[in-house]
Amino acid sequence: MAKLYGWGAAVVILGALFKINHYPGADYMLIVGLGTESLIFFFSAFEPPYVEADWSLVYPELAGMYHGAGIEGKKPIVEELDDMLEEANIGPELIESLGKGLRNLSENTRKMSDVSDAVLATNEYTSRIQNASESANELTQSYKKTSEALTRDAGASQEYSNNIKSASVNAASLSNAYSQASDNIKTELSATEEFTENIKAASATVNQLTDKYSKSVNILSKSAEALDLTSLEGQSYNEQLKKISDNLAALNSVYELQLQSSNQQVESYSRLHKTIDYYLENLNASAENTEKYKENLAALNAAFELQLKGSNKQVESVDQLQETLVNFLESLNASSEKTLLYKEELDILTERVAALNKIYGNMLTAMNVGPSS
Repeated sequence: MAKLYGWGAAVVILGALFKINHYPGADYMLIVGLGTESLIFFFSAFEPPYVEADWSLVYPELAGMYHGAGIEGKKPIVEELDDMLEEANIGPELIESLGKGLRNLSENTRKMSDVSDAVLATNEYTSRIQNASESANELTQSYKKTSEALTRDAGASQEYSNNIKSASVNAASLSNAYSQASDNIKTELSATEEFTENIKAASATVNQLTDKYSKSVNILSKSAEALDLTSLEGQSYNEQLKKISDNLAALNSVYELQLQSSNQQVESYSRLHKTIDYYLENLNASAENTEKYKENLAALNAAFELQLKGSNKQVESVDQLQETLVNFLESLNASSEKTLLYKEELDILTERVAALNKIYGNMLTAMNVGPSS
């Protein structure tokens, strides 16, 4: 029926439009529109009547408006609520106090949101404190490792210093040995000079002896010639010849001894010359080793200076790190004390809010009255 009413109303409106504006065919459109309207009224007679809802089923106090009388033996809920308030001695003052309490409860609830934000901030602060504690632990471990490394470096530096000292002592000993060797060389050189002079003197003596021996040979030759030329006989000639033989034998013995002594001196001089050559070779090698030792010692001194500078810088860094760590721990202790105070105040506030919630909960429970009351 709703569709019929809608379509018919559209046709009626079009007929009226054509008639009012005097469009061509307005008479026919008016006939069609009025005919449609008459059909709508005809079919509306068969539509069932509208049944109005019985609101008394929902609101019993409206029962008299529909049926002429209310429900007997049952009071309205408002009257029952008034009776209960009178029996409980709940007056306007108590209602007003309850309103104030509810408003306070609303404000406290709104403040509790701030408390929840504070709790979140506290949790975040606690997490940051934990992270800071972990960082402090890591920093402590790093400081311990640095201290151990410094201890090892100090031990190595001490050992290196001892090695340098021992090297210096060895260098001093080597210098003393070189000084003694130089003195010995000087002594040997002086002895060599004396030996050379002795060799020269021995050579001169040998030359003189050779000259004398030559002279003696000449004399003996002349004597032999004289013996051959003369015919002297007698005791004096034999004695002279015997003396000459003795002198010649003694001269030969002296010459042999002198020759043996000269040979021994030549052999000693050769051995001394070889010893000096060997000693000079060793001295040259020792000088080269001494130069290398000086270079190595200079390199060790440079490395020791670099190590000492690095150790000083590391000690300064450790001192700064220790100072920073002490300041950080002091700040952390102060923050932990403030955090404990804040936590205590927050616990007290939580207890008070819980007590307040309990009070208002009991109040709402007392006010909550069921329909069967």
